[in-house]
Amino acid sequence: MSAILIYVFPAVMDTVLASVLFMTTVWAAQQGATPSQVSNLITAWSIVYMFSALGIGRVVTKRNAACLLVAACGLTAVLSLLLAGVRDLRLMYVFVSCMGVTMAGFFTPFQVFMKAVGERKRRVITVSVGLYTCSWSSGFAIGPFLAGWLWEPLGWSGYHLLNAATCAVVAVALFAIHRRLHRQHSKSELEIPDQSPLIPNEYAARPDLAWMSWVFGGVGCIAIAVIRSVFPTTGQDCTIPKFEQGLVLGLLSAVQALVGLALGAGRWWMYRPLPMIGFGLCGTAALAIFATSRTTTGFLVAAVLFGIYSGSFFFYFVFHSLVHPERAAGYIAINEAVVGLMSIIGAFAGGLLAREIALPAPYLAAGAVVLAAIATQAFIHARLERRSKAGPMTSAQSF
Repeated sequence: MSAILIYVFPAVMDTVLASVLFMTTVWAAQQGATPSQVSNLITAWSIVYMFSALGIGRVVTKRNAACLLVAACGLTAVLSLLLAGVRDLRLMYVFVSCMGVTMAGFFTPFQVFMKAVGERKRRVITVSVGLYTCSWSSGFAIGPFLAGWLWEPLGWSGYHLLNAATCAVVAVALFAIHRRLHRQHSKSELEIPDQSPLIPNEYAARPDLAWMSWVFGGVGCIAIAVIRSVFPTTGQDCTIPKFEQGLVLGLLSAVQALVGLALGAGRWWMYRPLPMIGFGLCGTAALAIFATSRTTTGFLVAAVLFGIYSGSFFFYFVFHSLVHPERAAGYIAINEAVVGLMSIIGAFAGGLLAREIALPAPYLAAGAVVLAAIATQAFIHARLERRSKAGPMTSAQSF
């Protein structure tokens, strides 16, 4: 049971993160901040997250991952307490940036932790990736929705105090589960022997495509950063209530979570060109709707379409980094750094284009980049598929 319960924690921590990013950006937009000032809250978080992930990736191991997780949750609780008393945009930049350290301190070790637990339970890698994608995406879905719903009744301070209490509970629960797992398994069982296969043999012969996940998953991260950083200003411009803004961003991540979970049942789509084209076209269409819509209904449609795309590229992103065991630990850190770097680019460029050209410009620019990326990605996959030395697949193996 503990092996499944651990996937609740990324959902909870991303609920906290998403609500903080949502509330600070919406508050800044309501106070008359420029599009760049609003989006740069996410840029600042992303810069710190990127460098922190690289640093933490160098020290995290299976042995210390759980301790790092508990510490990250405790420090996030402290930051939430500090945010409860903040009404100054400059201080928000400071505390949101510090949250980049604590979140890198959670999500980088968590992937090492979940991989170790999955190996002990002999869980297929695609199932673990699907559960993880569903978990953290659910948190990003719940965060804006919950913040948009509870902001008014609880107030700014009350909601951040709720976040602090939540993080403290997660820290205690993680510590308890770690102790339980430690008691259940001897030291020899916690460490995977060198001769044990860490991945199914069916993937061992496949090419290492982590570099492709960083490039093309990175493009997706740029697009989602554009949406998250510019949409609060778009919502303000279209006079959409806070609750409905939260609903749009929440629906995007909810669909992303469901798609990520469903894709865990697939075995080969991560190596095939046609799924890339289908998912990418959903993302392109979504960005076009974000650029042209003025109503909540239109934005909700765009959120569903983009959630389909983002669920696929985040799954692709994590799968190709974890599937080759001898490189997985280093690849996880690079993954998180790429997310941070691309979020920096997306948030900064989105705010700049919105300010210098018009609010639709960031969405249209991101859509053009996504369209070019999926064409290139599908072409590379088609060539790799033709060159593959793997035997013919049965119809049951085609996805």
